[in-house]
Order: sequence, then C-alpha cells, then structure tokens
Amino acid sequence: MLRSLQSESSNRDSQLAALSRQLETVQQQIDPDYQQMEARIRQQINTEVRASNVASNSDPRISLLKQLSELDPMTMGEIFAVNAQYGEFIQSLNVCEERLDAVVNALQNMIAGQNQAQSEIMLEYQADPEAIINGDLHQ
Repeated sequence: MLRSLQSESSNRDSQLAALSRQLETVQQQIDPDYQQMEARIRQQINTEVRASNVASNSDPRISLLKQLSELDPMTMGEIFAVNAQYGEFIQSLNVCEERLDAVVNALQNMIAGQNQAQSEIMLEYQADPEAIINGDLHQ
C-alpha cells in the first residue's frame, strides 16, 4: 500500500513537472509576441497622439479657444466687451500688429475703468440707496 502511494505520488510529481515545462514553453512563446504587440500598440498610440497635437496646433482657432478658456472670467468679459463695442472699428484698422495691440489694450483699460466706476456706483448705492434718488452719488 505504501509503495502504491509512493508510486502514485511519483507519477503525479512527474505529471506536474511535465505540465510546468509545458507552461514555461507556452509562456516563452507568448511573451515575445506579447511584447512586440505591446510595442506596436504603444508606437501607434504615440503616432496618433502626435498627429492629433499637430492637427490641433495647425488650426489657429483651436489655439485661440484654448487661450480664451484659460483666461479668468473678468478678463474674458473685458475682451468680449471690447469686441462687442469696438470689434468693427478694430477690424477696419489697417495698422501693424504692435499698434493694434496698443489700441486693444487702451480700449480694454477704458472698459476696465468704466467697469470700476460702475462697481463704485453700485457700492455707494448699496451703502445709501437714497443717494440715487437725491442725486448725491459721486460721479
């Protein structure tokens, strides 16, 4: 009985060793293909990402949208106000880029000053609502 158990144990050990060798063989066969496939996928993804970046950078409107989205709301509001009030005037100017920047900056400063004055008037009104009726607001 003991010999048959030892024999059965030996057979199972042999079977286990054979299965282990088969597993190693399969893993060796799969790993190179898997690594090559992974390398190809990585290369393809990198190529697609680069192509996407090149495509997005080639359209100036997308670049402008990205820049606008990064602005704080107050600055964006000022830009939209300048465009709404003076957009046609600015587009009709026939000046160099530097001069156009100076004009736009001056208009932005003017609008920012107007916004500041409006804010001050609103603060005065909130502090003394009767002042607007009596005409006592500081101009």
